[in-house]
Amino acid sequence: MVKPVYVFSGFLDSGKTRAIKESLCNPNFNDGESTLIIAFEQGDEEYDDKFLKACDCKVIYLDSIKVLTIDKQKQLDHEYPVERIFIELNGMEDDNVLYETGFISNWELAQTLTTVDASSFNLYMTNMRQFMFNHIVNAEVVILNRADNVDRRYLRNNIKSINQMVEIIYEDKDGNVTNKI
Repeated sequence: MVKPVYVFSGFLDSGKTRAIKESLCNPNFNDGESTLIIAFEQGDEEYDDKFLKACDCKVIYLDSIKVLTIDKQKQLDHEYPVERIFIELNGMEDDNVLYETGFISNWELAQTLTTVDASSFNLYMTNMRQFMFNHIVNAEVVILNRADNVDRRYLRNNIKSINQMVEIIYEDKDGNVTNKI
């Protein structure tokens, strides 16, 4: 059985865990499939037991992307007979390591999402440009949260200069989608 893999990247406190939890709690996305969440960091928001049970999820924490070798994937696949995989990357590691390693034959990349705190975007682009580039270049979707009082054209132009094909979603501080530029 082929297992879809969903990858979430972004800096610490950018909303990755919240995006994962919202996806797994959404009945339009989750029809009861069992899920393994592989997390490479523990942020402010956690995966509590109530959530894990309600969404039929297991979570494991690994120290580094480099640990998720093909052998480790085979081990996890054997230990956790789930129907899909969610990977929450550490924002200070190079996402490309994951894609260079690849996945075992029954794990198939389904979607790559990047979350960005829009209010910190300029700071990240100025001080951590390569990390920001690595998050965006591989993404199919960029979720810009906390995008209430920011220059959305500036955000869009910078993101599209890195990845022209990416879909951009703007959210306000409450997590409501507000896709007007």
